Amino acid sequence: MTFAVPNFLLIAAAIAPALFLLALLALLPKSVTRWAAPRPLWTVAIATLTGVGSAFIALPVEMLLTSTPWRITNLGVLAVFALVAAGLAEEGAKYLVVRFYSWRLATFRERYDGLLYCGAVGLGFGALENIFYVSEGGLETAMVRALTAVPFHGMLGLVMGYFLGRAKVRQLAGERWGGLHVQGLFWAVLFHGLYDFFAFQASQIALVLLNGLLVVMAIWCLRAVISTRALSPSWGGCEPAAPSPFVPPPAVARNPVLAGILGLIPGLGQFYNREGQKGLFLLAAGIMNLVLLASVWLLLNAPQAAIEALFVLAGLSLAIKPEQFIQTLAAAPVLQILLALNAVFCLLSAFDAYRAARSGRFDYLEAPEKRIRFLQTFSASYVGHVLLLFFAVLVPVIAGGGPKGQGEQPGQIGTIEFDLVTTPKKLDGFSGKPEGTAKGTAKKNAPKVVAQKSAPVPVPGPQAPKAQEAQEARGLPRSYNEYLSWKIRRYHDLYFDRVGTGQYTVVQYEIDSVGNVTNVQVLYDHTTAPGDVAELAAETVRRLDPALPLPAGIRSVTITELFWDGSPIGSPGSLEQRLSELPDGREVLPYPPEQS
Repeated sequence: MTFAVPNFLLIAAAIAPALFLLALLALLPKSVTRWAAPRPLWTVAIATLTGVGSAFIALPVEMLLTSTPWRITNLGVLAVFALVAAGLAEEGAKYLVVRFYSWRLATFRERYDGLLYCGAVGLGFGALENIFYVSEGGLETAMVRALTAVPFHGMLGLVMGYFLGRAKVRQLAGERWGGLHVQGLFWAVLFHGLYDFFAFQASQIALVLLNGLLVVMAIWCLRAVISTRALSPSWGGCEPAAPSPFVPPPAVARNPVLAGILGLIPGLGQFYNREGQKGLFLLAAGIMNLVLLASVWLLLNAPQAAIEALFVLAGLSLAIKPEQFIQTLAAAPVLQILLALNAVFCLLSAFDAYRAARSGRFDYLEAPEKRIRFLQTFSASYVGHVLLLFFAVLVPVIAGGGPKGQGEQPGQIGTIEFDLVTTPKKLDGFSGKPEGTAKGTAKKNAPKVVAQKSAPVPVPGPQAPKAQEAQEARGLPRSYNEYLSWKIRRYHDLYFDRVGTGQYTVVQYEIDSVGNVTNVQVLYDHTTAPGDVAELAAETVRRLDPALPLPAGIRSVTITELFWDGSPIGSPGSLEQRLSELPDGREVLPYPPEQS
């Protein structure tokens, strides 16, 4: 039996994680029972409220960026969406409020102050966002987000604050500091985008990477808090000692020719020159190049095994037939581009090793700052290297690859699209309760490790098509059906927190061509849930409004939706039994109907 949780208790559960983490940031332990606040708590409180306000800045920006629905057909578009529509909008809003208030405070003067005030802004943003999710999802959502989304917003603030704290110290010393602001915003946007990029997928690989990202960031933030407090006098630390005069290490002679030959294997020549960090960067990039080259070669020479390994196991499926994908890949110059990229990269590694060995005896003439900046610039260039790999592989495959001189026609080899075949699942309130199985309960709807069809093909003859093919044959793409599933699952806790075991509800509604949801009603003759609970299922459907526009050529659809736990239900031949065998328990009847 479930009990309604009072709203004040839900709000308290939503803001409690942020308050706890904020106390850890703002208070300095003097002993087990005595804690001090080196900075006025009212300034920390106002910074937290500015973080709440930043959510109201980010919201209209996100609404503007998503006013036209994104057509996410591949992981590249998903990455851009995560970085821009989520990462840049939210982290940009946080940065603006930090510059408006916290940066101008007289108490913002040490390295740790950047972590304190920026972390407070991030926690304020996360607390407000958490209130909305917990109000809809309940205490279960509060427990999940207390360990994931709320600390994550705080950690993003710490990432930005780490650089802004260093920038403030430089500003007070009369040095240049603007570049550190750019770095802080860049890394916060990047980590936020990576989190959403993994969270919007539901594959096991994405889930492992998501958890790995949270763990790595937690470890980094803990070390950043400890190290910056040690360098901040107000927080029990001391200013770093002045650097000692630079004493060059003994020069070690290296044979430039041998270094160049070894450098043909990226990183090996650098290790020979005792440039360990540079060698690791080069070795990692070289391995990445070879793995990508091997993957493309495997796709061209062992396509079936490669497709299953690279796409199906990652939670993706091809929107065209495998043979079409391979032909498209072969027609695009991806393999040649990768071969050229590997060759150029090996030559650059050899040249760098040769030049470093030849000038090593004069290395002591370079100031340490110049050497450090060179190494940072050299390592930062690998961000561009990753982007080059991305565009070198995905752009020729996605944009090129059709027969030369011919435009794309329906059913012809051309643009490759990827479907995110599992419901986007983000750790911010999704409880995982099912509307039903992903393909229905019938064996004929069981998932198969095959590529999806690019166009609906009705089954000829008197044989009835399978449930999924029947949906496609009526003119509705599979992606729209999954879009409806995703939208409904965002709010389905409203119903499933109240429904009893084995009870179900059937709701019927209509969607017009522009996406308006109308005529939502419960079919009580085919419903076993209590009336007030069944109306919650109808309310879940009403929250779809407005939905995405229907595919071209369809004026409206009448949808009959089953809310149930995925178990076999109903008597043979009944509406609810038939719905339970359809994808997500949903029957879609388009108007105009399918032409015979």
